[in-house]
Amino acid sequence: MKRLLIPSLLIVLSLLIVPSLFAAETHRYIVGTTRIVGAASIHVLANAAEAGERNVRTFQMINGFAADLTDAEAVEMRKQDGVRYVSRTIEIHAAGNVTTHVAPLEARPPLADKQTIPPNIDLIHARDVWPATRGGNVNVVVFDTGVDIAHADLTPNIAGGYNTFTKDNDFNDDNHHGTHVFGIIGAADNNLGVVGVAPGAHIYMAKVLAGDGSGTDENLVAAADWLLSVKHARGGNWIVSMSLGSYGISDAETDAFKRLNDEGVLCIAAAGNDGTKGLLYPAALPNIVSVGAVDNNKVIANFSNTDPSLNVVAPGVSILSTLPTRSVKRATTTVANGPVMTAATIAGAPFSDVTGEWIFCNFGFPEDFPAETRGRIAVIMRGMSLAFSEKVRNALAAGAIGAVIINNHTDTVSTNWTLINPICDGVTCHDDPKDLAYPWPVVVAMTNADGTNLLAGPKQAISLSAYHDDYGILSGTSMAAPHVAGVAALVWSLAPTATARQVAGAIRATAIDLGPPGVDDTYGFGLVDARAAAQWLAPAAFGLPARSDVRRHGVKP
Repeated sequence: MKRLLIPSLLIVLSLLIVPSLFAAETHRYIVGTTRIVGAASIHVLANAAEAGERNVRTFQMINGFAADLTDAEAVEMRKQDGVRYVSRTIEIHAAGNVTTHVAPLEARPPLADKQTIPPNIDLIHARDVWPATRGGNVNVVVFDTGVDIAHADLTPNIAGGYNTFTKDNDFNDDNHHGTHVFGIIGAADNNLGVVGVAPGAHIYMAKVLAGDGSGTDENLVAAADWLLSVKHARGGNWIVSMSLGSYGISDAETDAFKRLNDEGVLCIAAAGNDGTKGLLYPAALPNIVSVGAVDNNKVIANFSNTDPSLNVVAPGVSILSTLPTRSVKRATTTVANGPVMTAATIAGAPFSDVTGEWIFCNFGFPEDFPAETRGRIAVIMRGMSLAFSEKVRNALAAGAIGAVIINNHTDTVSTNWTLINPICDGVTCHDDPKDLAYPWPVVVAMTNADGTNLLAGPKQAISLSAYHDDYGILSGTSMAAPHVAGVAALVWSLAPTATARQVAGAIRATAIDLGPPGVDDTYGFGLVDARAAAQWLAPAAFGLPARSDVRRHGVKP
């Protein structure tokens, strides 16, 4: 496709607009052209002031540009010679998290000083490929909300990135989605936290989604434009992983992904989390590897979109991965020589630890604390219209060194429990400065079920821990797509002369068949298998004989 050429003076569209139109409401449009744009082929003005006002963004990978136009201007623009389309931008969203949980329960931050390999890594046989490669000579670009650039488990593999909103390299995550996706692909093998599918790959982040998880097709086109510029500059094999989409598609987005495919970039996208027939775009586009989600029993997730065009499935239920540093507030109650029980933090209480014998103190009124409270952890029931702050103040007055508040309902503990009371004047409210300054002890909340179990046991030592964590469990096709991107990186690393089409074909051809025999609407070709796909394209790396060129029905290696 021809490249959009920009004259030395900044080209900006102009329809000889009368001043009155500048007051009209504008919308964001992408204009696609059929050929090189110049003053003779489309009405433009070399006017930097107007370019700034219209927020013009030009693209190198497609003939076209984005600009703020009134609807009337868009109508006129469509009539111009050489214009293929003028389309309003469409919204895209992260393939939202179906469930969010904290990391596996332990008494201290579970992954701060040790490493675990999530079970989904072995479900797709990724570790079986690691002796041969960890994806070190392949580049993966994640289109998402950004990544926590300071995360100790990710920093070793962050190769760079781009922010399509600010048009600079500030691609830090202001959500959490992108950091989780990034970790699934390439969390480092560094005796810390978790390990990604391809822990040696060079991974980039293109921030195409804002903090609320939304963006537009313009952000996707801009990210694709940036990706190709880096690819042209650095060479090598490139993969893009997209845990996002929409049910609409624009001409500009179609153009962008056609260009990526033409340039040999392997594109992988999440199917969607609505549990319906039909895939999100860009997953539904031709030559995109679309990915549904299964659980650890290889059963399709009830939220995973299905479709006859679905390619493969991958783990997407309860996936442990990285989250922005210190973004998760966690608490535990550990019984001596016993279990670690779930708990929740209470706002205002410090993030620290305390250990001691416990004593039951009913609802926390002053008279509920026996003399034996001193030096012990007070276990208090929620309720009786007594504020949490008063319960804990009474416990401290009785000499308690910490406190547990047990929910008096059978539901889970609320995450908005607080020791800080509001002061309201009828118009606004603010935190009570006395509560903010008070020297609160370690206080955690427990469910009614766990509290009942605690009270039924002996009065032995317990440990309370409240801390920040950097890991968590999410579910969705958002988590499935990066597994396939990691597998593709491993496979391509062993077969660097293969094409993107051949890598995609190997992934489909070797997927583990699930559901009805053969390709089906629910599982596609089946569960992605890193070992089998790598052996398909690079048998010598595993001491296997050369493979004859076998083609399976529907597979185009």
